[in-house]
Amino acid sequence: MDIGMGETRVQAMGVPEESNALQPTQSPGAASSPSMQVADPLHEADPPLGLYAPLPLLGGDRFGNPGIAASLGCEWNVELLDAIAAAETHQQTMCRHWFRMDPVILTGPRGAGRTQVARRIAWAAGVPHIPINVAGKAQALGAARRGPTPALPSIISMGMAVSRCANPIIDVSGVEDADADVLERLALLIDPMRGRLFDEALDVAIDLSEATWLIQLPPSHDVPPQLKDLTSVVTLALPTDDRWMELAWIESLSEAAYDLDARDALKWLTPWTPTGKRPWLDQGTGALNRYREAVATIINLKPN
Repeated sequence: MDIGMGETRVQAMGVPEESNALQPTQSPGAASSPSMQVADPLHEADPPLGLYAPLPLLGGDRFGNPGIAASLGCEWNVELLDAIAAAETHQQTMCRHWFRMDPVILTGPRGAGRTQVARRIAWAAGVPHIPINVAGKAQALGAARRGPTPALPSIISMGMAVSRCANPIIDVSGVEDADADVLERLALLIDPMRGRLFDEALDVAIDLSEATWLIQLPPSHDVPPQLKDLTSVVTLALPTDDRWMELAWIESLSEAAYDLDARDALKWLTPWTPTGKRPWLDQGTGALNRYREAVATIINLKPN
């Protein structure tokens, strides 16, 4: 699916104005960000969905004090925080003022929150989170035309177009159930030297060299051989300290409330979870129980 090495084109931000083209909403922080032309048309027509214009490379404004890793919380995941801090330092050293990590396999015990971790990194880094499932099929990577069935755009292409971002976090699940063909295609995509997605539906080649790939893998499965040489493994942990366990519950519940549009509940959480872990930890388990009941009521779940 991906052949050849794409040239990375980083330039000052500038979006041409075309009255007959879709103009998606600009991402926060995009005006001061570097940008990159991610879409190369496969034929003469301009790329659709506003992909004719450079897309911002985001996250550079999150570097420094306190930094992305320090903003994440989840202090029990030392291995993860070290990997993010190392990526942040590398980008700064190379004067690459946007967020990017090399491809990572996220594993760990059941309940460690692989998807939640991917989302939290995206929030902290100021980049979009694009989830894809590659279990047994390649539709997530762009489906080709088959007879009367039209080709469908890749979720990745659509996510980058609507979010106006050249360096999203792509959160991959279903690898343990993917067939060999899908794994080969995924290996080509995550390789920064070859990472180009040929989207038949949009008639473009999408440069994915600045995307961050977080690939979920259950602890009972080995890393597929197609991905071994292209990834590093980060093993997530469950909190063992009661204080961190309580904080992990709060974070998970607040995410559920947000996803289910029960946002009024989140204002009750504010006094307990400022940017740091104090003074929330002094509130004790009573705060957790009250918040669990509030969220359970709002989203029509019975509290334990």
